[in-house]
Amino acid sequence: MNEAEYRAHPAVNYSTLKHMRKSPLHYRNAVDNPEDSGNDYAMLRAVHALVLEPMTAHDSMAVWDGRRDKRDKAYVAFLDNNAGKDILNPTEYAQAQAVAAAYLRNRTLQWLLSLDSTRCERPHVWTHSCSTIDLELKGKPDIVHYSREHGLIVADLKTCGDTDARLVASMARKYGWLLQLAHYTLLASDVWQLDPLTTPVRWLTIAAEDKAPFDCTTLEWDAASMIAACDEHAALIARLEQCLLADHWPGRGDLQIASLANADG
Repeated sequence: MNEAEYRAHPAVNYSTLKHMRKSPLHYRNAVDNPEDSGNDYAMLRAVHALVLEPMTAHDSMAVWDGRRDKRDKAYVAFLDNNAGKDILNPTEYAQAQAVAAAYLRNRTLQWLLSLDSTRCERPHVWTHSCSTIDLELKGKPDIVHYSREHGLIVADLKTCGDTDARLVASMARKYGWLLQLAHYTLLASDVWQLDPLTTPVRWLTIAAEDKAPFDCTTLEWDAASMIAACDEHAALIARLEQCLLADHWPGRGDLQIASLANADG
């Protein structure tokens, strides 16, 4: 499955499921109106490619030294010659290289990438059995590894402004990074046919700064955080199942009214 096929597949991914934290209405809107990140995340995608797919990284990016003006025939020709690639300017490219170098200095990441059976940015689609229906889920985790020696390891790269552990933990909870790790744990369990309840599992967030001095650190999540995230992920899947069965996608206001009605009852 190539990148285009993966993106076009209608299975549920973390990026849309996380909107269910707000409400089913927000989820439905995210599915029906997928975000076009365009070049907004080009630098970050370049970082991931340089770190996790170094042999083919430059096949997915191109550097343009000039104004991005589609009235400029030279720029239009450049876009045509690099269709489908992320377009960076020299400053963005230099930043991507610096952030990638920070990741590659991280000893935990070096160790993970050296292990046999480590998979990097490989898309996977699987069937998840709910209480009454089966759902197709999909994901493309940064890093997953399984071996009898090390158990299951799910690791994600995050680029941020500060690697202070308290700030990274706050961002992780705010933006649902732990839900992402829960989603990828189900994916890895399907890939290797594992029971996550009996398999040793570790979750790692490897965070690098996006500016000098480009520090990089590793956070390992404790059991309580992992259990809470898995429970929340299961609750979001259950809510999605209910909405699909009823074809009803309430917003926050509707949910609050229903909650008040139940309290009155």
